[in-house]
Amino acid sequence: MVCLRVADSATLFHQSPAHSVCRTFVFPIFFHVLPLNRHFIFSITFLALLSVQASDTISVNFHVGDDSDNQVDHILTSGEMAGLASYATDQWNNIDIGNGGSNDSAQIFAATNLSDASGNLSVATLSTSADSTWFTGYAAGPASSEAELGLAGNDDDLFNSYLALNGPSGDGTPADAAILNVSGLGSDYTSGGYAVIVYSDSDKTSSSSTRTSTFTLTPLGESSIALSTEDNATFSESYDADGGDGYSNYVVFENLSAASFSLELTSPGGGGRAALSGFQIIPEPTISTLDIVSFTTDDDSIVVGESTTLSWQTVSATSLTLNPGSVDVTGTTSRVVSPLATTEYTLIASDGAGIVDASIDIAVGEPVPEVISFTADAPYLVVGESVVLRWETAYATTLTLDPGGIDVTGTTSLELTPTVETTYTLTASDGALNDDASTTIKFMPAVPNILIFLVDDMGITDTSVPFVYDEGVAQYYNFNYYNHTPNMETLASQGMKFTQAYATPVCSSTRVSLMSGYNTTRHGVISQVPPSGTEPATISPVTSLLDPPNNWKRTGLLESDKESMMPWILREAGYRTIHAGKAHFSSTNGFAKYPTAIGFDVNLGGTQAGSSNYTNYGGLPNMSSYAAADVFLTDALTQAMNSEIGNSLEAGLPFFAYMSHYGVHSPFTNDPNATADYTKIVLPDESEVSVSNSNQRIFGSMLEGMDQSLGSILEQLDALGVAEETLVIFMGDNGSDAPQATYNGFAGSPFSDFPLRGKKGSSWEGGIRVPMIVAWAKVDPTNPVQAAFPIPQGTVEDDLVVVWDILPTVLNITEVEAPHVFDGYDLTPYLLGHAGTHRPQEMLMYLPIDHRNDYFSIYRDEEWKLIYFFATDSYTLYNLDTDPTESNDVAGDHSDRVMAMARSMAQEFERTWGDQGQLWPTFDSDSSDDPFSMPNLPAVDLDMDGLGDNSEDANLNGLIDAGETDPDDWDTDGDRTDDYTERRLNLDPLDANSFFAARVVSTGTGNLDLAWPSAPGLSFDILSSDDLSTPFEDWTRLISGVEADDTLAETIQSLTIDPEQDKEFYSVELLP
Repeated sequence: MVCLRVADSATLFHQSPAHSVCRTFVFPIFFHVLPLNRHFIFSITFLALLSVQASDTISVNFHVGDDSDNQVDHILTSGEMAGLASYATDQWNNIDIGNGGSNDSAQIFAATNLSDASGNLSVATLSTSADSTWFTGYAAGPASSEAELGLAGNDDDLFNSYLALNGPSGDGTPADAAILNVSGLGSDYTSGGYAVIVYSDSDKTSSSSTRTSTFTLTPLGESSIALSTEDNATFSESYDADGGDGYSNYVVFENLSAASFSLELTSPGGGGRAALSGFQIIPEPTISTLDIVSFTTDDDSIVVGESTTLSWQTVSATSLTLNPGSVDVTGTTSRVVSPLATTEYTLIASDGAGIVDASIDIAVGEPVPEVISFTADAPYLVVGESVVLRWETAYATTLTLDPGGIDVTGTTSLELTPTVETTYTLTASDGALNDDASTTIKFMPAVPNILIFLVDDMGITDTSVPFVYDEGVAQYYNFNYYNHTPNMETLASQGMKFTQAYATPVCSSTRVSLMSGYNTTRHGVISQVPPSGTEPATISPVTSLLDPPNNWKRTGLLESDKESMMPWILREAGYRTIHAGKAHFSSTNGFAKYPTAIGFDVNLGGTQAGSSNYTNYGGLPNMSSYAAADVFLTDALTQAMNSEIGNSLEAGLPFFAYMSHYGVHSPFTNDPNATADYTKIVLPDESEVSVSNSNQRIFGSMLEGMDQSLGSILEQLDALGVAEETLVIFMGDNGSDAPQATYNGFAGSPFSDFPLRGKKGSSWEGGIRVPMIVAWAKVDPTNPVQAAFPIPQGTVEDDLVVVWDILPTVLNITEVEAPHVFDGYDLTPYLLGHAGTHRPQEMLMYLPIDHRNDYFSIYRDEEWKLIYFFATDSYTLYNLDTDPTESNDVAGDHSDRVMAMARSMAQEFERTWGDQGQLWPTFDSDSSDDPFSMPNLPAVDLDMDGLGDNSEDANLNGLIDAGETDPDDWDTDGDRTDDYTERRLNLDPLDANSFFAARVVSTGTGNLDLAWPSAPGLSFDILSSDDLSTPFEDWTRLISGVEADDTLAETIQSLTIDPEQDKEFYSVELLP
């Protein structure tokens, strides 16, 4: 039982000479039944909401009316208690002061007869002195409901809106004419005296700005009294006359006796209007603020020998006594008690004039055996793993573990190695009574779980983990010192970092490549998919000459794509597939608007959207409950993912969890969970550099939020006992969008040491290089799953890898059969620590849209990077080993390399086109294709056959078309005659039966006739030797300058031979 009483120093009820007042403190009490030592005991939760209702009190609440924003009336109705604790009531006179905002001169409200708390009508009249301008305000901005301030109590309705005036005596602007008048107070008030409590809270919410509201009360025929409140915060259920922090929300006028009074509102200093939320007229000359705000216990049900702590908060008390025992606890706020039987404790507070008290029961039971906790450190196992059971018990003389009846008395844990799903039960006994608890150990298939953790717009320095190395030594930059990602650091220490990992320049194309194992050219989603399904928005386009390809998948993935997607493949193999966060696979009307279309069993927040509001996201699938609880989106997605991972284990299924965060994509929104200081960089020598860019600060907090998400999921996996079987793949989806990075240049100060050029959407390394880490969520080499696939810890791989390598890698690790051939390569040899290169160090990247460095393709070959710009048919070439910042275009110095890499680029385009066919940019003028074009370098002859590469590739498309010779092969048809020679001789370089060869056409005594293919204008030498082993330069030149026959397709030359000679060999040489 909880009760509270109020009395003066002599009696419980005070009889006033003029009227009687009976005060009863009322507590809301919630009863709940708790099992204690197998006996049910009623427990009481004490809530610190007190009220004293004076039956003659007059209470007035000023409230906003319905306005254009469809706001509700902020009224106090019967049952809604509000007011200073000792005088709180649910009987309020609600005065409508119109819609929110400024109001033109008019009658603010009509003269109103006021009622008291007992329901007596017309005990006074409230009116205004004149028509006036005024302001109707909200204490915390425009309200969206009655509970605008978000408080549990009903005081919300008293303080959430207010009447604002700057009366005729004020010095502010504007000046309002109205003064409030109260008249007609009867003898219940005038004979014994009364007090007025004025409540005030304006729209000021920050200590940086304070509103002073001065209230001048003038009793009829008497001198004026002026009191003020100071507002720099929003009311939070605490009535404060002067908290010492510059904030107060009520004032009290005492010892009044006039039958009427006026109340003028002013705000000194010309800063606006004073705010009046409401007032009360109390039929006592003075008021008491004595109060027990709270009286609680940390445990109201204990057993003999245990203790509990009583805690309290009081107001205006000069002495405190705790019963039983009349213990003086003045000046304290808590006390530890150890009752031997159920006891009622009463706290008595006094201010010298009156007392209040509060009581609470502590239930005390006899000790009986109890299993306090019984847990398993790994509730999910794979065959061969062990589990440790742990327990805590009380008042037991024996402990037994079943199955098996194992005596574990005197111990607190036991390691076991079950082979089948088993429910273990621990029984605690004292010989007479028992208590027990159970836990079940389940088994998972001995296959790895997969967690892909994808961060939006995260580049290689958007982390404290270094991804740049120089001869094996990690290079740190200011961004590394600035960003705070300790969980990434932990993950990197547990596995392998890839320093040259690439994604596409924009999001949708990366995500589809990740899911399919295809290059963008094959899957056809060559850009970010616009929700409209038309074209992406242009961002700083370099050219207006071109448009995106005619037949790219503007609406995103099609139904025909679904069976080639990672979640579909893994689901068919028995995995439970979970998607959380950003999908962006299709447009609003596209097939894969929701990721369930491509094989995800669960969708948490995924739609066609490429970005989301981080605080107002209730429309995202399955996320409304988190939004309603004001959970920041990054944290909400993490919590939802953690829950679904648990559900997968409950179902006994391995999981593929795709944690695809909307962060750190714009809109840049401060993550409230971030703890690091992003106003500065702290360098290794402890010197500090200020960071003034506000968006960069916010970006830093969002990155920390991503890292916290990673840490939370890793903790969940560990808690569930499956971290050892879960492979984590961490990546960014394109280059950084750090606010201080730039599109074509380098990051601004203080991050000008940024090691890459450009940012997301650009052709530079800063637009496509991403962080990538692959590791087990928890390292345990003895784990059967890890033993089959051990990843060396803390390792670094510098070879080039690409996002479309992920799917073939995952399928190899999970031993799932691939349904098609991929453009990507299996990275498992790297992850197993095998030395050497295990994928070609080549890559084609393509972005044919208006987006920063628009309409470009990239080809990587080892350390060389070639960029082709479609609008200008121009090329740039960089050596990333010697020029990682792409500052020196060396295309002019390496024409042969430009030609070779351009042709490789063209051939890779041709090899990887998919069902959509060629996806070339189109001319804005007529929508015709603007296909790839080889560089115009007529002097380059890579196969050194005498024909320039441009002449062999007449249409400059980089391919060997009908009628064209191969510029990379001096002898296209393999007939041992080079292509140039065949062209000079009018032979067919594409026909192996058409080649340059001499033949004997006739012989006679002492002579023979040689014939060979020729063309008019050519000349030949004839050479001879009697030994084929003689070096060719030592052969005898028999005849020089034989002119080709200009009438025939061949030339015939007679030679004299020596009949005495055994043998002779002849050669015909075409002269230049």
